[in-house]
Amino acid sequence: FTFTALIRRASTWEDAKWALEEMKRAEVLPDVVTFTTLIHRASTWEGAIWALEEMKHAEVLPDVFTFNTLIHRASTWEDAIWALEEMKRAEVLPDVVTFSTLWKMAKSHEDFYQCLHRLRGAWVSNWVNPDGINEAISEIQKAIIDLWANDFPQAQELANSYFQAFAPKRSHLSYQEFYLLTLLVRHQLHECYRLFETSGHQLKEIFKPIWYALMKLMGEEGHREFLRMGPELQETVDEIVDSVMRLRERYPS
Repeated sequence: FTFTALIRRASTWEDAKWALEEMKRAEVLPDVVTFTTLIHRASTWEGAIWALEEMKHAEVLPDVFTFNTLIHRASTWEDAIWALEEMKRAEVLPDVVTFSTLWKMAKSHEDFYQCLHRLRGAWVSNWVNPDGINEAISEIQKAIIDLWANDFPQAQELANSYFQAFAPKRSHLSYQEFYLLTLLVRHQLHECYRLFETSGHQLKEIFKPIWYALMKLMGEEGHREFLRMGPELQETVDEIVDSVMRLRERYPS
């Protein structure tokens, strides 16, 4: 029996808070697991923030599990970004779970670009542990982060390994699409072209709108191939190109 277990088994948020107060009365010091469990049990974002403040007052240092739990409890994208910046201030490195949780919460690619842009630097470059929960997903996540941080050789090495080893599948498609789009935003047109040409996994067919957006962005080099595009793709391709140009302007390399 422990107070942390009591918090974990609490049927309501009020019961969880009561267990923490009982712990204090018994002069049992809470630890990082206690407060992370309390954040998990919070019924609202405000409750999660209260638990984090209690943690600070107790001078208990949060870890990556604490912040991943806090981000998961966020009720809005803005709350999630606030939690991520708290994580940075605490000098706690994110991991693959942090990335995946934020990825699922982002309403659009632009949301996630905003996240990467605000946190770019040495901290971001160490974001994903290559030995994370899912090595394949972790590899492409790390490539996206390196690409956004303008570490093109490292991004290329990871992407080469990933795209050669793994055929596109449903669970990975959004990451693959995001990487290809980020190549366009980061002006890496010839690298994007090379991946399409050498992957061996029919990327041109799977990501056809991105392929033709690439051809349009390549100008004269891609003009002949662009003319082969079916009219049904015109609107989608134009939207991709417009989005790439807007993101280039907003987040210059």
